[in-house]
Amino acid sequence: MNDNLFDIEAELVDEALISEAGDKKLRDYIKPLVLSVAEKYQKKADEKGISREMVLEAGWRHYEIAKRKYQEGKDLAFEEGRETFLFSTYFTWYIRQGIVELLEMNQKGKV
Repeated sequence: MNDNLFDIEAELVDEALISEAGDKKLRDYIKPLVLSVAEKYQKKADEKGISREMVLEAGWRHYEIAKRKYQEGKDLAFEEGRETFLFSTYFTWYIRQGIVELLEMNQKGKV
């Protein structure tokens, strides 16, 4: 694992959990990832009449949960002497989950 990148992301998550300024830094850092993942689903969303804005919102839907769960997992892994994922890798699943939920809700007529 790229230890330097891990340290950078871990510090950003730590700061994001304690201050609004830290949260803004993490959001700015992770925004290109959200845009990239959302772009991969946009064609499917367009076919369903879902706007780019809605897809991006869905990508951010689980951000708060992801921060807390990542921190908990990272702390536990350190206590047990295990490695853990980069936040960006971890958050990618949550981005996809939010977008898939949006697409499924649309299919069920709930959007």
